[in-house]
Amino acid sequence: MNTKHESIYVQPFTQPCDAVVEVPGSKSISNRALILSAMCGGEVELKGLLQSEDVDLMRQALADLGFHMREDAKN
Repeated sequence: MNTKHESIYVQPFTQPCDAVVEVPGSKSISNRALILSAMCGGEVELKGLLQSEDVDLMRQALADLGFHMREDAKN
């Protein structure tokens, strides 16, 4: 087991990012995607979030903090 802790610096984008990333569905990844989208300061479209109590609680927590989310009608 490695006990050495290293710091990683992540430099923010200097211009708008237009990307698509596909990841496997999981509540951990869904919650992280919600947090990262809230931190980005712009509009983000998330597709395929896992439907679970944990993800619902994260969405409610972010809404309680003042982040606005809308869910498009399902086809």
